[in-house]
Amino acid sequence: VSVGNYNLKKHFENFEMKLEIKLFIVLVSAVTVCFGQQYKDWTWSESSPLDDYVNRPDDTYDWTVLNTYRIDTDLDDQEDCTTFVVNMTSQTWLNESYSSQPIWWHHLIIAIPDNVIDYEHGLVFINGGSNRIPDTPPDPDNDFGVNAISLAATEIQAVAALLKQNPNQPVTMPIAPDPTQRRSEDSIIAVTWRYFLETNGTDPDVLLRNPMTKAVMRAFDTITTLTTQHNTRFNIQKFLPAGASKRGWTTWMVACVDRRVFAMAPIVLSVLKFHETVSSHYRAYGGWSFAFGSYWVENITQFLNDPRTQMMADIVDPYSYRSRLTMPKMVVQAAGDEFFRPDEPNFWFNDLIGPKYMWVIENTHHGLTFAEPALFFNIAAFFKATSKNDVLPVFNWTLSQDAANRTGTIDVYTNQQVPVSVSAWYAETADGGPGGEVRRDFRWARASETPGEIEENPVLWSEDVNAVEVIVPDRHFRATFAEPSSGWLGFFLEVVFTNSDGDEMEFTTELNVIPARYPFPACTTPENCWGRIV
Repeated sequence: VSVGNYNLKKHFENFEMKLEIKLFIVLVSAVTVCFGQQYKDWTWSESSPLDDYVNRPDDTYDWTVLNTYRIDTDLDDQEDCTTFVVNMTSQTWLNESYSSQPIWWHHLIIAIPDNVIDYEHGLVFINGGSNRIPDTPPDPDNDFGVNAISLAATEIQAVAALLKQNPNQPVTMPIAPDPTQRRSEDSIIAVTWRYFLETNGTDPDVLLRNPMTKAVMRAFDTITTLTTQHNTRFNIQKFLPAGASKRGWTTWMVACVDRRVFAMAPIVLSVLKFHETVSSHYRAYGGWSFAFGSYWVENITQFLNDPRTQMMADIVDPYSYRSRLTMPKMVVQAAGDEFFRPDEPNFWFNDLIGPKYMWVIENTHHGLTFAEPALFFNIAAFFKATSKNDVLPVFNWTLSQDAANRTGTIDVYTNQQVPVSVSAWYAETADGGPGGEVRRDFRWARASETPGEIEENPVLWSEDVNAVEVIVPDRHFRATFAEPSSGWLGFFLEVVFTNSDGDEMEFTTELNVIPARYPFPACTTPENCWGRIV
């Protein structure tokens, strides 16, 4: 039996072996429940274990240019961008007693457009990929990323780069329960979390977010040096990182520890304020989304209320560095995300220091299918606005519910800039589930009744321009929706502005979900929090 590539049968066979730790977890969980969570907030005058790791000198760092290409980005038979494919060794992460590949190397694609006008800022997309074939570097014919990052550079008229193989994968891990299993992505992260928790946090370097963050910082260094060698006018010391999922988390973290980040765009990663946000996941679903399979298999969910989980969050939760995150940020959500619930920012967005923007993308899932073009141009517009010191749009909103009238309302207030448009998007949850439950569930996919299988969860978002009421022209907008007869309704307002180049920048409010209640109680014991896949 498996969920994706996660072997659940093996997990059940090993379950009894884990019971010996439960008495301790029950005791410390009770302490945590009684006294509540304490959220760290590292200032720049302090040094976290993540700071210690990323700032530690490492002589492994090196890079070399493999190939240089002239790219025709607009397909007019005129080459307009010089693009370098670099092999970069970012670091040595621990040693072979932890991972079969402790020396991390990456393909780093750096694009310098002919129309460059900004010599001080750079855009860095963080991506994944495999290290399995080191002798096959990306080129314009075999890797779409070479052309895409070149197009991005010409669009923003500045240097753009694509960092690949973050994390390095696949690997085997001697610290894992099965040291022979080849692991990638969440499977690697889950093993490092489990090791941290079961060793009481004595080895914080093991957390995979550390080397993933350091790899981006070394990419910054490489971009600065290479571009200066190419043209001495360049002095790139300011970067906007962007990445999705694990790379979205890494986007947050590099902004937490590297002052060169002048703006950021973390994509589909919203588990800030980790304990509270993940707890709400269980309350919404009565279990854990199939996308959490790697963590469930490694027994991570049983540790939810364990103080050691907060100890880990103090290192890798962006919320633990919130006072440092003063730069402009555009938080990108997928309304149908199977990993992270679209209303999770309700727990932490108000606590962030501005400028801050939400952008919920309707009718897409964690992989952002159908959303790539909009994502490309919106991040480009955001880069141009922040790098040129545009007067950024100032708008805020309030979410409210009226239990007596069974309605919810969003009010949007704008300030200096008049929005191009304001519209509302809404969707209702699809009632039912494998066991007939009603979940607060906006995912596009869910676990089916057949173990290990995934099925469609038909939640579609609709636009309603007429739902927006103008309270004060150009300054105050309101939308009110009624609760559905069953299940939940979520809605948000989309607000479009322009930057100084006339490019549209699309932002949204957070989701307002009505009714406000959750269908399941919070899990409070290891047995409850182990839960099930849904």
